[in-house]
Amino acid sequence: MFRPALLSLFLLLVASPDGAEEVVVHQKDKQFSLETAIVKPGDQIKFLNDDTVSHNVLATGPDDELQNSGVQAPGEATVISFDKPGTYTIECGIHPHMHMTVTVK
Repeated sequence: MFRPALLSLFLLLVASPDGAEEVVVHQKDKQFSLETAIVKPGDQIKFLNDDTVSHNVLATGPDDELQNSGVQAPGEATVISFDKPGTYTIECGIHPHMHMTVTVK
């Protein structure tokens, strides 16, 4: 049985300090595991390369700002923050057929 103080401590340890959520998107078989994601401003997406080949995550935002992960070797992860509301196009700079959409609202 959890005591209220222990439960509160546990929730503080697992919660993000600023309330932001983190979504995990896997890259496997030269595909993103999600086609779309809806997040709130300040949320993050962790792109985890579960593939046997390298990837490169490019996020183009609503004002054409670009976030570039650089080359991700197999097993590596990249975290991208989505601070502005709008639609972001996500693609792999190495495999142009890999793409997904992130909506921030």
